[in-house]
Amino acid sequence: MSEANNMKRWLYVDTYTSPADVAAGDVAAGPSSDSIGYGITASAAIVAELEARGFDVIRVNPHTPAGQGSRSDSRARWTANVYRRIVDAIDREHPDLIFIFHIFSVFPSVIRKALQDMGTDIPVIGYTHGSHWDPTDTYRADRHPRLRLLDLANIDSLDRLLVVSEYMCRTLEENIGALSPALANDVTNKTSIVGLPLDTTQIQRQWTGEQFDRTTIVFNHAPIESKRPKVFTQAANEILDRHDAVIVFTRRFAEEDPGGKEVSELADRHPGQVVLGNDMSIADYYRTLWRSHIQVSTASHESFGVATLEAMYTHNCCLLPTKGAYPEICHNNPDVLYDGTVSTLVKRLTHLIKSPYERRRMSVELSKIAMLHDAPAVVDRILESISDIASSHRVKGSND
Repeated sequence: MSEANNMKRWLYVDTYTSPADVAAGDVAAGPSSDSIGYGITASAAIVAELEARGFDVIRVNPHTPAGQGSRSDSRARWTANVYRRIVDAIDREHPDLIFIFHIFSVFPSVIRKALQDMGTDIPVIGYTHGSHWDPTDTYRADRHPRLRLLDLANIDSLDRLLVVSEYMCRTLEENIGALSPALANDVTNKTSIVGLPLDTTQIQRQWTGEQFDRTTIVFNHAPIESKRPKVFTQAANEILDRHDAVIVFTRRFAEEDPGGKEVSELADRHPGQVVLGNDMSIADYYRTLWRSHIQVSTASHESFGVATLEAMYTHNCCLLPTKGAYPEICHNNPDVLYDGTVSTLVKRLTHLIKSPYERRRMSVELSKIAMLHDAPAVVDRILESISDIASSHRVKGSND
Protein backbone atom coordinates (compact mmCIF):
# COMPACT_ATOMS: atom_id res chain seq x y z
CA MET A 1 0.00 0.00 0.00
CA SER A 2 2.93 2.35 0.67
CA GLU A 3 3.97 2.13 -3.00
CA ALA A 4 0.46 3.14 -4.07
CA ASN A 5 0.79 6.23 -1.90
CA ASN A 6 3.55 7.39 -4.27
CA MET A 7 0.88 7.73 -6.96
CA LYS A 8 -1.18 10.50 -5.42
CA ARG A 9 -2.75 12.10 -8.49
CA TRP A 10 -5.68 10.06 -9.87
CA LEU A 11 -7.81 10.76 -12.89
CA TYR A 12 -11.10 9.30 -11.66
CA VAL A 13 -13.61 8.45 -14.38
CA ASP A 14 -17.15 8.18 -13.03
CA THR A 15 -19.96 6.22 -14.61
CA TYR A 16 -22.95 7.89 -16.22
CA THR A 17 -25.57 9.14 -13.76
CA SER A 18 -29.20 9.49 -14.73
CA PRO A 19 -30.52 13.06 -15.11
CA ALA A 20 -33.38 13.65 -12.72
CA ASP A 21 -35.52 15.39 -15.34
CA VAL A 22 -35.64 12.55 -17.87
CA ALA A 23 -39.25 11.54 -18.37
CA ALA A 24 -40.49 8.38 -16.71
CA GLY A 25 -41.39 5.44 -18.90
CA ASP A 26 -38.68 6.27 -21.43
CA VAL A 27 -38.08 3.85 -24.27
CA ALA A 28 -34.79 2.86 -22.63
CA ALA A 29 -36.75 1.63 -19.60
CA GLY A 30 -35.68 2.70 -16.15
CA PRO A 31 -32.22 3.97 -15.36
CA SER A 32 -29.66 1.23 -14.84
CA SER A 33 -28.45 0.61 -11.31
CA ASP A 34 -25.02 2.11 -12.00
CA SER A 35 -26.64 5.41 -13.01
CA ILE A 36 -29.11 5.72 -10.13
CA GLY A 37 -27.70 3.55 -7.33
CA TYR A 38 -24.21 2.23 -6.66
CA GLY A 39 -22.68 4.36 -9.43
CA ILE A 40 -23.54 7.39 -7.32
CA THR A 41 -23.23 6.09 -3.78
CA ALA A 42 -20.32 3.64 -3.96
CA SER A 43 -18.35 5.82 -6.34
CA ALA A 44 -18.75 8.88 -4.12
CA ALA A 45 -17.65 6.84 -1.10
CA ILE A 46 -14.44 5.79 -2.85
CA VAL A 47 -13.65 9.36 -3.90
CA ALA A 48 -14.30 10.73 -0.41
CA GLU A 49 -12.04 8.12 1.17
CA LEU A 50 -9.22 8.73 -1.32
CA GLU A 51 -9.42 12.48 -0.72
CA ALA A 52 -9.45 11.93 3.04
CA ARG A 53 -6.15 10.08 2.63
CA GLY A 54 -4.58 12.97 0.75
CA PHE A 55 -5.02 11.76 -2.83
CA ASP A 56 -5.56 14.41 -5.50
CA VAL A 57 -8.66 13.08 -7.27
CA ILE A 58 -9.52 14.66 -10.61
CA ARG A 59 -13.08 13.58 -11.48
CA VAL A 60 -14.34 13.19 -15.03
CA ASN A 61 -18.10 13.20 -15.30
CA PRO A 62 -19.41 15.44 -18.10
CA HIS A 63 -22.54 17.40 -17.35
CA THR A 64 -25.57 16.23 -19.30
CA PRO A 65 -27.75 19.25 -20.19
CA ALA A 66 -31.39 19.05 -19.15
CA GLY A 67 -34.00 18.38 -21.79
CA GLN A 68 -31.66 16.66 -24.24
CA GLY A 69 -34.15 14.05 -25.44
CA SER A 70 -34.66 10.56 -24.11
CA ARG A 71 -32.69 8.77 -21.42
CA SER A 72 -30.99 6.64 -24.08
CA ASP A 73 -29.99 9.78 -25.99
CA SER A 74 -28.70 11.32 -22.78
CA ARG A 75 -26.42 8.39 -22.05
CA ALA A 76 -25.15 8.27 -25.65
CA ARG A 77 -24.34 12.00 -25.60
CA TRP A 78 -22.57 11.62 -22.25
CA THR A 79 -20.48 8.75 -23.63
CA ALA A 80 -19.56 10.71 -26.76
CA ASN A 81 -18.41 13.59 -24.57
CA VAL A 82 -16.49 11.72 -21.89
CA TYR A 83 -13.52 10.61 -24.00
CA ARG A 84 -12.69 14.17 -25.05
CA ARG A 85 -12.82 15.18 -21.40
CA ILE A 86 -10.48 12.35 -20.48
CA VAL A 87 -7.92 13.29 -23.15
CA ASP A 88 -8.05 16.93 -22.07
CA ALA A 89 -7.55 15.94 -18.43
CA ILE A 90 -4.59 13.68 -19.25
CA ASP A 91 -2.94 16.49 -21.21
CA ARG A 92 -3.67 19.17 -18.62
CA GLU A 93 -3.45 17.36 -15.27
CA HIS A 94 -0.70 14.74 -15.87
CA PRO A 95 -2.22 12.09 -13.57
CA ASP A 96 -0.22 9.24 -12.07
CA LEU A 97 -3.05 6.75 -12.62
CA ILE A 98 -6.40 6.48 -14.39
CA PHE A 99 -9.23 4.85 -12.42
CA ILE A 100 -12.41 3.84 -14.25
CA PHE A 101 -15.37 3.11 -11.99
CA HIS A 102 -17.27 1.11 -14.63
CA ILE A 103 -15.33 -0.27 -17.62
CA PHE A 104 -18.46 -0.94 -19.66
CA SER A 105 -19.66 2.63 -19.17
CA VAL A 106 -16.31 4.07 -20.23
CA PHE A 107 -14.11 1.72 -22.25
CA PRO A 108 -10.48 1.35 -21.11
CA SER A 109 -9.59 0.06 -24.59
CA VAL A 110 -10.45 3.50 -26.00
CA ILE A 111 -8.46 5.22 -23.27
CA ARG A 112 -5.52 2.86 -23.85
CA LYS A 113 -5.56 3.75 -27.57
CA ALA A 114 -5.68 7.48 -26.72
CA LEU A 115 -2.68 7.12 -24.38
CA GLN A 116 -0.75 5.33 -27.12
CA ASP A 117 -1.63 8.06 -29.61
CA MET A 118 -0.45 10.66 -27.09
CA GLY A 119 2.81 8.80 -26.56
CA THR A 120 2.31 8.44 -22.82
CA ASP A 121 2.12 5.46 -20.50
CA ILE A 122 -0.15 5.81 -17.47
CA PRO A 123 -1.48 2.81 -15.54
CA VAL A 124 -5.20 2.20 -16.15
CA ILE A 125 -7.25 0.28 -13.60
CA GLY A 126 -10.98 -0.22 -13.30
CA TYR A 127 -14.00 -2.13 -12.09
CA THR A 128 -16.16 -4.54 -14.00
CA HIS A 129 -19.58 -4.74 -12.33
CA GLY A 130 -20.83 -7.52 -14.56
CA SER A 131 -19.81 -9.09 -17.84
CA HIS A 132 -20.91 -10.58 -21.14
CA TRP A 133 -18.80 -13.51 -19.91
CA ASP A 134 -21.31 -14.19 -17.15
CA PRO A 135 -24.14 -16.22 -18.76
CA THR A 136 -26.57 -15.10 -16.03
CA ASP A 137 -26.05 -11.41 -16.91
CA THR A 138 -28.93 -11.44 -19.38
CA TYR A 139 -29.56 -7.68 -19.13
CA ARG A 140 -26.14 -6.89 -20.56
CA ALA A 141 -26.43 -9.52 -23.30
CA ASP A 142 -29.92 -8.33 -24.28
CA ARG A 143 -29.25 -4.59 -24.01
CA HIS A 144 -25.80 -4.71 -25.65
CA PRO A 145 -25.59 -7.75 -27.96
CA ARG A 146 -22.54 -8.52 -30.12
CA LEU A 147 -20.18 -6.79 -27.69
CA ARG A 148 -18.83 -9.87 -25.94
CA LEU A 149 -15.36 -9.57 -27.46
CA LEU A 150 -15.33 -5.83 -26.82
CA ASP A 151 -16.05 -6.60 -23.17
CA LEU A 152 -13.04 -8.93 -23.19
CA ALA A 153 -10.89 -6.32 -24.95
CA ASN A 154 -11.74 -3.80 -22.23
CA ILE A 155 -10.66 -6.27 -19.56
CA ASP A 156 -7.49 -7.12 -21.50
CA SER A 157 -6.48 -3.46 -21.88
CA LEU A 158 -6.36 -2.80 -18.13
CA ASP A 159 -3.29 -2.94 -15.91
CA ARG A 160 -5.46 -4.12 -13.03
CA LEU A 161 -9.02 -5.43 -13.11
CA LEU A 162 -11.08 -4.84 -9.97
CA VAL A 163 -14.00 -7.16 -9.30
CA VAL A 164 -16.63 -7.02 -6.61
CA SER A 165 -16.78 -10.65 -5.50
CA GLU A 166 -15.14 -14.06 -5.62
CA TYR A 167 -18.13 -15.12 -7.69
CA MET A 168 -17.25 -12.55 -10.36
CA CYS A 169 -13.60 -13.60 -10.43
CA ARG A 170 -14.49 -17.28 -10.72
CA THR A 171 -17.11 -16.63 -13.41
CA LEU A 172 -14.69 -14.69 -15.61
CA GLU A 173 -11.98 -17.32 -15.23
CA GLU A 174 -14.30 -20.20 -16.14
CA ASN A 175 -16.05 -18.62 -19.11
CA ILE A 176 -13.08 -16.82 -20.65
CA GLY A 177 -11.14 -20.05 -20.12
CA ALA A 178 -13.61 -21.85 -22.39
CA LEU A 179 -12.40 -19.54 -25.17
CA SER A 180 -8.72 -19.40 -24.25
CA PRO A 181 -7.10 -20.85 -21.10
CA ALA A 182 -4.05 -18.67 -21.65
CA LEU A 183 -6.13 -15.50 -21.86
CA ALA A 184 -8.16 -16.51 -18.83
CA ASN A 185 -4.92 -17.01 -16.91
CA ASP A 186 -3.75 -13.52 -17.91
CA VAL A 187 -7.04 -12.03 -16.74
CA THR A 188 -6.97 -13.91 -13.44
CA ASN A 189 -3.40 -12.80 -12.75
CA LYS A 190 -4.38 -9.14 -12.99
CA THR A 191 -7.68 -9.43 -11.14
CA SER A 192 -8.17 -8.24 -7.58
CA ILE A 193 -11.29 -8.86 -5.50
CA VAL A 194 -11.92 -5.58 -3.70
CA GLY A 195 -15.71 -5.36 -3.26
CA LEU A 196 -17.69 -2.12 -3.29
CA PRO A 197 -18.19 0.30 -0.40
CA LEU A 198 -21.50 1.31 1.08
CA ASP A 199 -21.93 5.05 1.45
CA THR A 200 -22.27 4.72 5.19
CA THR A 201 -22.13 8.52 5.67
CA GLN A 202 -25.25 9.05 3.58
CA ILE A 203 -26.98 6.01 5.03
CA GLN A 204 -26.35 7.19 8.61
CA ARG A 205 -27.54 10.68 7.72
CA GLN A 206 -31.00 9.25 7.07
CA TRP A 207 -31.14 7.12 10.22
CA THR A 208 -34.39 6.97 12.11
CA GLY A 209 -35.32 4.82 15.06
CA GLU A 210 -38.95 4.68 13.92
CA GLN A 211 -40.11 1.72 11.85
CA PHE A 212 -43.26 1.40 9.80
CA ASP A 213 -46.33 0.35 11.79
CA ARG A 214 -46.98 -2.72 9.61
CA THR A 215 -44.42 -5.32 8.63
CA THR A 216 -42.81 -3.83 5.51
CA ILE A 217 -41.08 -5.87 2.82
CA VAL A 218 -38.76 -4.08 0.41
CA PHE A 219 -37.98 -5.03 -3.19
CA ASN A 220 -35.13 -2.65 -4.04
CA HIS A 221 -34.03 -4.08 -7.38
CA ALA A 222 -34.05 -2.88 -10.97
CA PRO A 223 -36.97 -3.65 -13.30
CA ILE A 224 -35.05 -6.18 -15.36
CA GLU A 225 -35.62 -9.83 -16.21
CA SER A 226 -32.63 -11.19 -14.29
CA LYS A 227 -34.05 -9.80 -11.02
CA ARG A 228 -37.22 -11.90 -11.67
CA PRO A 229 -39.77 -9.34 -10.44
CA LYS A 230 -42.62 -11.56 -11.67
CA VAL A 231 -41.53 -14.25 -9.22
CA PHE A 232 -41.55 -11.70 -6.42
CA THR A 233 -45.04 -10.42 -7.29
CA GLN A 234 -46.36 -14.00 -7.24
CA ALA A 235 -45.07 -14.43 -3.71
CA ALA A 236 -46.20 -10.93 -2.72
CA ASN A 237 -49.77 -11.65 -3.83
CA GLU A 238 -49.96 -14.67 -1.56
CA ILE A 239 -48.43 -12.79 1.36
CA LEU A 240 -50.74 -9.77 1.06
CA ASP A 241 -53.77 -12.05 0.75
CA ARG A 242 -52.95 -13.58 4.13
CA HIS A 243 -51.19 -10.88 6.16
CA ASP A 244 -51.52 -7.21 7.06
CA ALA A 245 -48.15 -6.36 5.53
CA VAL A 246 -46.84 -3.74 3.10
CA ILE A 247 -44.69 -4.18 -0.02
CA VAL A 248 -42.39 -1.35 -1.16
CA PHE A 249 -40.94 -1.18 -4.68
CA THR A 250 -38.16 1.40 -4.59
CA ARG A 251 -37.60 1.46 -8.36
CA ARG A 252 -40.03 2.55 -11.07
CA PHE A 253 -41.79 -0.29 -12.88
CA ALA A 254 -43.23 0.97 -16.15
CA GLU A 255 -45.90 -1.10 -17.88
CA GLU A 256 -43.45 -2.34 -20.52
CA ASP A 257 -40.75 -3.32 -18.01
CA PRO A 258 -40.30 -6.94 -16.93
CA GLY A 259 -42.75 -7.31 -14.07
CA GLY A 260 -44.31 -3.90 -14.75
CA LYS A 261 -47.78 -5.24 -15.49
CA GLU A 262 -47.65 -7.58 -12.50
CA VAL A 263 -46.51 -4.82 -10.12
CA SER A 264 -49.37 -2.60 -11.29
CA GLU A 265 -51.89 -5.42 -10.83
CA LEU A 266 -50.49 -6.14 -7.35
CA ALA A 267 -51.03 -2.50 -6.36
CA ASP A 268 -54.57 -2.51 -7.76
CA ARG A 269 -55.45 -5.76 -6.00
CA HIS A 270 -54.07 -4.65 -2.62
CA PRO A 271 -54.81 -0.92 -2.18
CA GLY A 272 -52.97 0.56 0.77
CA GLN A 273 -50.54 -2.37 0.94
CA VAL A 274 -48.27 -1.57 -2.01
CA VAL A 275 -45.97 1.47 -2.19
CA LEU A 276 -44.60 2.39 -5.61
CA GLY A 277 -41.39 4.32 -5.00
CA ASN A 278 -40.88 5.19 -8.69
CA ASP A 279 -37.09 5.64 -8.39
CA MET A 280 -36.89 7.17 -4.93
CA SER A 281 -34.36 9.86 -4.19
CA ILE A 282 -31.35 8.52 -2.34
CA ALA A 283 -32.45 10.21 0.88
CA ASP A 284 -35.98 8.77 0.68
CA TYR A 285 -34.57 5.39 -0.26
CA TYR A 286 -32.28 5.18 2.78
CA ARG A 287 -35.02 6.45 5.12
CA THR A 288 -37.33 3.76 3.76
CA LEU A 289 -34.74 1.07 4.39
CA TRP A 290 -34.24 2.19 7.98
CA ARG A 291 -38.00 1.98 8.58
CA SER A 292 -38.55 -1.37 6.82
CA HIS A 293 -38.31 -4.89 8.25
CA ILE A 294 -37.57 -7.39 5.48
CA GLN A 295 -35.73 -7.21 2.15
CA VAL A 296 -36.21 -9.80 -0.57
CA SER A 297 -34.34 -10.75 -3.70
CA THR A 298 -35.56 -13.17 -6.34
CA ALA A 299 -32.64 -12.57 -8.72
CA SER A 300 -31.13 -15.16 -11.04
CA HIS A 301 -28.07 -12.89 -11.51
CA GLU A 302 -26.10 -10.98 -8.90
CA SER A 303 -22.43 -10.09 -9.14
CA PHE A 304 -22.32 -8.41 -5.72
CA GLY A 305 -25.52 -7.03 -4.21
CA VAL A 306 -25.14 -3.41 -3.10
CA ALA A 307 -28.91 -3.02 -2.64
CA THR A 308 -28.96 -6.06 -0.39
CA LEU A 309 -25.95 -4.90 1.63
CA GLU A 310 -27.64 -1.50 2.09
CA ALA A 311 -30.69 -3.32 3.44
CA MET A 312 -28.49 -5.43 5.70
CA TYR A 313 -26.72 -2.32 7.02
CA THR A 314 -30.07 -0.70 7.86
CA HIS A 315 -31.11 -3.73 9.96
CA ASN A 316 -33.42 -5.40 7.48
CA CYS A 317 -33.83 -9.15 7.65
CA CYS A 318 -32.98 -10.40 4.15
CA LEU A 319 -34.11 -13.41 2.13
CA LEU A 320 -31.80 -14.20 -0.79
CA PRO A 321 -31.70 -16.95 -3.43
CA THR A 322 -28.62 -19.17 -3.54
CA LYS A 323 -27.42 -17.45 -6.72
CA GLY A 324 -24.36 -15.50 -7.76
CA ALA A 325 -22.62 -13.62 -4.98
CA TYR A 326 -25.49 -13.84 -2.49
CA PRO A 327 -24.05 -16.74 -0.44
CA GLU A 328 -20.79 -14.80 -0.30
CA ILE A 329 -22.23 -11.52 1.00
CA CYS A 330 -24.37 -13.15 3.71
CA HIS A 331 -21.54 -15.49 4.77
CA ASN A 332 -23.59 -18.52 3.69
CA ASN A 333 -26.15 -17.94 6.43
CA PRO A 334 -28.75 -20.72 5.96
CA ASP A 335 -31.45 -18.59 7.61
CA VAL A 336 -31.03 -16.00 4.86
CA LEU A 337 -30.64 -18.18 1.76
CA TYR A 338 -33.51 -19.98 0.01
CA ASP A 339 -33.92 -22.00 -3.18
CA GLY A 340 -35.42 -19.22 -5.29
CA THR A 341 -38.89 -20.74 -5.64
CA VAL A 342 -42.16 -18.95 -4.94
CA SER A 343 -43.36 -21.61 -2.52
CA THR A 344 -40.25 -21.46 -0.36
CA LEU A 345 -40.20 -17.67 -0.41
CA VAL A 346 -43.82 -17.51 0.76
CA LYS A 347 -43.08 -20.00 3.53
CA ARG A 348 -40.00 -18.10 4.72
CA LEU A 349 -41.74 -14.71 4.55
CA THR A 350 -44.70 -16.05 6.50
CA HIS A 351 -42.36 -17.28 9.23
CA LEU A 352 -40.58 -13.91 9.45
CA ILE A 353 -43.83 -11.93 9.53
CA LYS A 354 -45.02 -14.06 12.46
CA SER A 355 -41.65 -14.05 14.23
CA PRO A 356 -40.44 -10.49 14.96
CA TYR A 357 -37.84 -11.78 17.41
CA GLU A 358 -36.34 -13.99 14.70
CA ARG A 359 -36.32 -11.04 12.31
CA ARG A 360 -34.46 -8.87 14.77
CA ARG A 361 -31.91 -11.59 15.54
CA MET A 362 -31.14 -12.12 11.85
CA SER A 363 -31.05 -8.40 11.11
CA VAL A 364 -28.43 -7.78 13.80
CA GLU A 365 -26.23 -10.55 12.38
CA LEU A 366 -26.57 -9.19 8.85
CA SER A 367 -25.85 -5.60 9.89
CA LYS A 368 -22.52 -6.70 11.37
CA ILE A 369 -21.57 -8.29 8.04
CA ALA A 370 -22.58 -5.16 6.10
CA MET A 371 -20.34 -3.02 8.30
CA LEU A 372 -17.34 -4.85 6.81
CA HIS A 373 -18.07 -3.10 3.50
CA ASP A 374 -17.21 0.45 4.47
CA ALA A 375 -15.07 2.75 2.35
CA PRO A 376 -11.81 2.46 4.36
CA ALA A 377 -11.80 -1.34 3.97
CA VAL A 378 -12.52 -1.24 0.25
CA VAL A 379 -10.01 1.53 -0.50
CA ASP A 380 -7.38 -0.40 1.48
CA ARG A 381 -7.92 -3.33 -0.89
CA ILE A 382 -7.85 -1.09 -3.98
CA LEU A 383 -4.54 0.45 -2.94
CA GLU A 384 -3.06 -2.94 -2.06
CA SER A 385 -4.10 -4.25 -5.48
CA ILE A 386 -2.04 -1.62 -7.30
CA SER A 387 1.08 -1.69 -5.13
CA ASP A 388 3.05 -3.66 -7.75
CA ILE A 389 1.83 -1.35 -10.53
CA ALA A 390 2.88 1.67 -8.49
CA SER A 391 6.30 0.14 -7.87
CA SER A 392 6.98 -0.66 -11.54
CA HIS A 393 5.65 2.73 -12.62
CA ARG A 394 7.94 4.49 -10.15
CA VAL A 395 10.95 2.48 -11.40
CA LYS A 396 10.09 3.19 -15.01
CA GLY A 397 9.63 6.85 -14.28
CA SER A 398 13.06 7.05 -12.62
CA ASN A 399 14.66 5.65 -15.79
CA ASP A 400 12.94 8.15 -18.11
